[in-house]
Amino acid sequence: MFEQFRSIEEPYLAVNEEQARANISAMALRFRDKGIAFRPHFKTHQSLEVGRWFKDEGVESITVSSVKMALSFALDGWKDITLGIPFQPGQAFSVKEIASLCHLNLIVDDASVLPHIPKISRGTIGVFIKINAGYKRAGLLWTDEDAIEKLLLDIKTYSHLRFIGFLAHDGHTYKAGSREEIRSIRQISDQRLGHLKSVFNAHNPIISVGDTPSCSLNGDFNEVDEVRPGNFVFYDMQQHALGSCEINQIAAAVVCPVLAVYPSEGRIIIHGGAVHLSKDMYQQDKEMVFGKLMLFENGQLIEPAEAMFVNSLSQEHGMIYSSLENLKDFRPGQSLAILSAHICLTVACQRRYSIGAGNWTNVI
Repeated sequence: MFEQFRSIEEPYLAVNEEQARANISAMALRFRDKGIAFRPHFKTHQSLEVGRWFKDEGVESITVSSVKMALSFALDGWKDITLGIPFQPGQAFSVKEIASLCHLNLIVDDASVLPHIPKISRGTIGVFIKINAGYKRAGLLWTDEDAIEKLLLDIKTYSHLRFIGFLAHDGHTYKAGSREEIRSIRQISDQRLGHLKSVFNAHNPIISVGDTPSCSLNGDFNEVDEVRPGNFVFYDMQQHALGSCEINQIAAAVVCPVLAVYPSEGRIIIHGGAVHLSKDMYQQDKEMVFGKLMLFENGQLIEPAEAMFVNSLSQEHGMIYSSLENLKDFRPGQSLAILSAHICLTVACQRRYSIGAGNWTNVI
């Protein structure tokens, strides 16, 4: 159920706790049944309270996207955290503090950063080598075995570091044109990382991957030891367009008041702009849009009679076009729900968001 108000002063993000928990449970069970470690990425929800919903499903290991986030979750009791961006020397002070509170894994793809990883009073810091298995963002190319071996051996010269394995992110699944293409990307990445696992078998590497599209489609993960999806906790319209989720699995919406209705021009202006929704888009009927409009009905979200989308954004405003007949049902002050294109960035736009029954959670 979504909490709803008759009228609101400003836009806010609302989360359906029941659906979010169902999403968490389904993903945790999927990989528990496969015997694959589940290390969800917390950059999507960025909330201590929502993080505890994962604990209710037995999750003990997590991924984060910043040292600030890592420290916040470590202070909240999480004991096994992977910092999901490549380590750089400016993080050294925070890394030392975080590693004093929990077991911490770092990601590297350049030996020059290794001397800057701080020593800790006890235990070791885990190190993944970042692999470019096809996404072409960060990491050593999966084919460059000489560079991978050199970096692996360099890691092993530091007594306070422990080589964990190879980590990749198949972010190009987000640009796939079909479910079949998503599965193909997963299969190709699996084969490439499996090859590295075989080549470096003497070092006992684990394979860690993570992207919501392929994890949601329940394909084969034959060479994978650990997964790190994040977006699935709330899902969004990009995921729906990819076929990763059904519309009723989307567990977050930006609630926006109508500012004005212009029937003669066939448009509605909402108080909901780039600072509330983000500038991310998705394709709908060959047009790029910023979100899908939904209506409230007894705490549930329903589609209006005619599908309506946020067609353009400025900083504070959003514009929705529709037919003259459809516009008669809208008025200034009415609250509408917008399913955002990319919920990770939408959450990052917020200082806090509603998790129902008058409860709010701060964004880290």
